Parts: sequence; C-alpha cells; structure tokens
Amino acid sequence: MASPPQTSKLPRTDVASFLRSVGAELRAADEFLCRTGASGAAPQPAAAAAAPLLLQAAPAASAVAAVPPPAIATSVMASGSKGAAAATAEAEVASLMGLMLPQQLAPAPLAPAAAAEAAAAPAQAAAAAPALGAAQARGSHRLLLQNTKALPQGSGSNASFAAPAEPGTSTVFDTPASTEAANPVPAGQWESGGNTGAIYIYATLMKDGEVIGWSNKGDKDNGWTEDGWGTAVYNATSKTVELMPKCGIHDCKNAFCSGQVTTWDNKMLVFGGHGPDFDKDITGFRTYDSGTGKITSTTMESGRWYPTPVTLPDGKVLVIGGVAHNGQAGYFDNVKVNMRDTYDNPTITVYDPATGKFSPDSRDMADQLETAWPVHTYPHAMVTPDGGVWLSAGSSLVKRASQGLMLPMFPPYDKIEFLAMGGTTEDRATPETPASDKVHKIELTAGKDAKWEELQDMPYPRVLGDAVTLCDGTVMVVGGGGSGIAGWSPKPYFYRFKDGTTWDCKKLCTDVHDFLYAPTIFDPATNKFTPKGALAEHMRPRLYHATSLLLPDCRVFIAGGDVSNDRTAELYSPPHLFKGPRPVISSVQDTIKPGDSLEVSYTSTDPVTKALLLRTGSITHSMSFDHRSLWLTIASNANGKLTLTTPASSNLLPPGMYMVVILSNKGVPSVAKTLSVTPLGTTTSSSA
Repeated sequence: MASPPQTSKLPRTDVASFLRSVGAELRAADEFLCRTGASGAAPQPAAAAAAPLLLQAAPAASAVAAVPPPAIATSVMASGSKGAAAATAEAEVASLMGLMLPQQLAPAPLAPAAAAEAAAAPAQAAAAAPALGAAQARGSHRLLLQNTKALPQGSGSNASFAAPAEPGTSTVFDTPASTEAANPVPAGQWESGGNTGAIYIYATLMKDGEVIGWSNKGDKDNGWTEDGWGTAVYNATSKTVELMPKCGIHDCKNAFCSGQVTTWDNKMLVFGGHGPDFDKDITGFRTYDSGTGKITSTTMESGRWYPTPVTLPDGKVLVIGGVAHNGQAGYFDNVKVNMRDTYDNPTITVYDPATGKFSPDSRDMADQLETAWPVHTYPHAMVTPDGGVWLSAGSSLVKRASQGLMLPMFPPYDKIEFLAMGGTTEDRATPETPASDKVHKIELTAGKDAKWEELQDMPYPRVLGDAVTLCDGTVMVVGGGGSGIAGWSPKPYFYRFKDGTTWDCKKLCTDVHDFLYAPTIFDPATNKFTPKGALAEHMRPRLYHATSLLLPDCRVFIAGGDVSNDRTAELYSPPHLFKGPRPVISSVQDTIKPGDSLEVSYTSTDPVTKALLLRTGSITHSMSFDHRSLWLTIASNANGKLTLTTPASSNLLPPGMYMVVILSNKGVPSVAKTLSVTPLGTTTSSSA
C-alpha cells in the first residue's frame, strides 16, 4: 500500500499551482504517473463532476503476463484540497506500458452496399490532399526530388486515390442502424511512397500536409546519410521530397534523441539532442516555421537527451526530464551509476512560444523521475480533462519497446482508459528475448475500483512497433519484430528485403529479429484485433528508429529505420477506405478556439453520421507527442451543412493543429481538413 503523497509547489506562472508526489514502496514499481494543474491560463471548467485524479503510480518494467503483476497505487483527493490526505487504492497490473485513452463507444453499424458501389469506393485522397507548393514562397532553400520509380508492391497497386465526389444530402443519426458493408479490399492496400531522401527517425505532419523528417547526424562510414545530417520534407500526394541543405533542422546542433511538438500556427519546436558537445548539442533548442521554411535555434538551461514535451492548455510547452549525457539511461552497460548526479536531469522547464523564452529549470517532478531512473527517458505525458498533466515514467517505450496510443474521447470526455500492448516479455531483455502479445487496459477514472483488464492477445507478439489512430477511431499497430530490444547491435547483419534489395550493415545494426510485415488493427468497441493474416503486408522491415503517422487523406505513412538504412516510405490504405463512396468536405474554418462550432460544408452519397478531430502526428522512437483525438457532437446536419460542437475547454482541446474528418454511415471517412485550434483568448477564425 502506498504512503500518502506529499505536496510540493510548482511555479504558478510557469507550470502549475500544485504537484503531488509519492514516496511509495511499490512491489517492483519504478513507474509513476503524476498530475499537475495547468499553467498560467484562466481557470477552465472540468470535464467531469467527480474529484480529479491527481496522482497514480504504476508498476515496474518487469510486469508482463509471465510475471505476477505488481500493484498500482492510486491517490485521489478533492479538487483544491492540496493539503488533504489522499485515499489510496491498489489495482492489479499485468502490463507496464501504455497510453491514456478514454472509452470508445460502439461504432455505427455499417449499411449494406451494392457490389458496384463498393467497387467504386477507392477514395479521392490524392486528388483532395494538398500539393506541396509552399516551397516557392519559402525561396530556394530546398532541393526537390521527384520519385519516378515505384518500389515493388506488397498488395494492391500504386494507383492514386481519386474517386469523384458525388453530391447528396445527409440525415442526422444518433444511433445509425445498418449491417456490415461489402468490402472489395478487406485487407487494405499498400503502395510505395518512393524515396524519402533521409532516414525518417523523426516524422512530423505540418498543416499543408508535408511530413518533415530527419535522421541522426549520421555515420558516413555506415552509409546512413550522404551529407551527414539528413533532413527532408516529404509530400505523400505527389511522392516528392525536398532536401534541406547544410544542417537542416539540426541547424548544426544534432537534433537526434530530441522531442518535438507542433504549435497552432504551423511551427515545430524541437527540444534537446545528442552529441559530444554539451553546450551545442544536448542543450539545443530549435524552431521550424513551415510557412516560411525558417529555422532558428538557441540553447536551453540544461541538457536533455530523450525529453518529452507536452503542450499545455495555455499554449506553453512543458518539457520533462531527459538526461544530460548521451546514453546515460536504461539498462545499458555503459550507464555510469556513479555519475548519476552529473548525468541525470530530473527537471522540468516551460517554453512560451509567444515570448520565445524558457522558465528556469525546476525539480518539481524530481521525485517521480529520480525514482524511475534509469528508465525514465521519453516519459509519456498528456493534458487531462481537469487541466492536469498525466505523466508516466519508469518503463519507457524505448526500453520496453511496447505500443500504445490514445483513442478518441467521447463527450463529455470524462472517462479515461489506459491501454498497453506488446513489448518484451522480460525486463532487462536481450536481443533473444521473445516479444509479448499481451494487451491490457485500465480505467484511470474509476478511482478505488480501477483494475487492469486483460484483453484478447494481439495476433502477433510484437516489440518495437508503432501505433496510429486511424480516421475511423481504430488503432493500427505496425512494424517491429517478434523478438529483441530497442537499440543498436554491434554485430553485422545482412538484410535481404522482400522487394529484392539488400543492405550489408557493418555496425549499428538491428537488435530486433523475426521481422513483422503484417499490421493489425485494434477496435476499442470490441477490444479485439484483426486476426493473423487479415491485413496486407508491407514490403520492408520497420525496426529501430522507424516512424509512422496518419496522413490527411487517411492513409498511413511508414518510413525510416536507421538499422536497415531505409530511406523509403510505404503508404497504407486501411480497409475502411474501400467500404463505399467517401464524403467530401468542401469547406470548414481554418482556425477556431475551444467551444467554437465547426461549420462544415460537404457532399456525400451516403448519410454522414460521425465526425472525428485528430491532432496532427509528431513521432519518434514509437513515441507520439501530444497525441489526441475526439469524437465531436453533431448539432445539426441538413442539406450538406454540418454543425459540430467542440469542447469549450482547452484542457480537452489544447492548442495545436487538428484534422477534422466526417464519416458516412458505412464508416467511410472523408479526406481530412487541417485546422488550427488557438489558445482561449486568441481572436481569429476563418474558413478553408
């Protein structure tokens, strides 16, 4: 049983008005989930009437199905009673890694589709997605590459998605009643995305649909990058790449092992890095303006290797933890335990995009981060409905190599679950350790009744995969392997890829084996995955330092993997894109604030019954920063005009860029429109 948490103060103007920390003796526990209040912003209404959950402690990295589960200590106190003793509860835990997710409601059943109608379903994504034309406005700072030769296919063809829009009107369905639609492509379809120009260890989606990515500074002897830096901007519609010259996003400060988020005004912020020069690399901070192509950089107060940034309700960015020296985390032989005081960095800082300034480093989360050391890098963090910050440190994705993702939230956005999938079957795993196929979830808002529930096993044991929320609210898990760990192996490895190409890796090769080419899709309405062999396979292994994210046209972009020297992309069209004609959004606001109604003009053959808002992706090391999605309430729907209600609180809708998708009663999504959600108090609104 955990001891009552102690109260410590955070700077009110920078991060929070309070933080509760725990000094608990948990059975094998080294993971902590802590909550803080939002910084500096005006008070906002809580999403739920129940007292907010202020701290949770989760179990150690050794808890998997084969090991007796440790306990989770949950501390609860009434909102505002910072000095009150907390009630505690224990819930069984069978898995250690996961991300917060609210409960998914049952999806609308699908209407029957005629064969001809289903056959016409392949979507108009490529035609509707934005072309990468902003380079002209940015000047000639990039080299444009055109992919003219497609890679061999795994399934399906390279045909672009270009079904014509069909006019129609829609009816509002509170609970659509229909049956499963025929699907001519039940396995989905892969196509080559061509050459990405750089190894996409990082991938971030910007507002015009471009995906910016970069690699490590590189090892020319290993052939990773020709220029030693490797930064590219990729367009999935035209399959073209623009290479950034010189140091690219690194700005000659190595941005490898950094953490990145995007802002509502189409900028990317990159915190921390990797390299021998402490003052230039690990303390580095850089910004990228997608509209102008301008890169600026400075340094932070302290070094942060593998930090986590999270956007707060007022638009500031909380930067959590990391270490101050390359590699000084995890269960590696080179971790210098006697140098922990020098190398560890259990502090937080807050960056204000409006002023371009950082707050002084603070140790207000040090109890959690220090207890979780040495597996506290890339801690998971997310803003909660009551304005707090949920933090998980102690079983990092990088070491456990698990998968998990937040699912769409439903009004009133007050039920939160935590999902854990796969990873290694042992703590302190080796390259020979088998991957786990176990899946668990817990309802974090259940208080004393919170318990882990074991779900259906994944069809494939998987380590080091990526998870992506799709446009219909399901989750795709892709890449990785059936055994191994995250990291570079010193052993040479000769790759013979399915597309006929090879790579003779001499060093810094894969520590993951039994490569997985088949994805699977999890449906939170049924808590089940698509079965083994149900989905089409991609062509190339996506291993350590690979990336994946959702594109505006609802395809999935996968790329990278430095251990396999991979400068290619593959694009996946999920099965739901083929279930019928796709609705087409003709206009919606370009910029809103929380509480604004979204006014959507559209055409659709079938009735439109649902709408989903998804935060644009920003990922590295299987870590999706600021990931969030919400099902929206349909206030009215008539004659091709849809009014959607957004939550009025920035706690639920933090500032950033989001994609709005509407879905037919057959579960077929439109191409998304990307819009900006500003902090409350910002006056701007326009249509796109």
